[in-house]
Amino acid sequence: METTIHRLINGDARELTYLDDASVHLVVTSPPYWNLKQYNDNAAQLGHIQDYEAFLLELEKVWRHVYRILVPGGRLVCVVGDVCVA
Repeated sequence: METTIHRLINGDARELTYLDDASVHLVVTSPPYWNLKQYNDNAAQLGHIQDYEAFLLELEKVWRHVYRILVPGGRLVCVVGDVCVA
């Protein structure tokens, strides 16, 4: 019987080069809400990017990495909240 290994990785999803192609079965993430939510002081947070087009380009890097590392039939779970501009 094969052994299943579970790993939790906390890091910058734009930098997943250390993960092999088609090596992950499940990705759970909560993408930033651009300027709709206050984030911590870490300047590398995607939520701190002021320019919307630049924000979208950085977010695209995340989705490209996720697509690359997911096995065929793998799952991506995006946790999103009910955040809106009033």
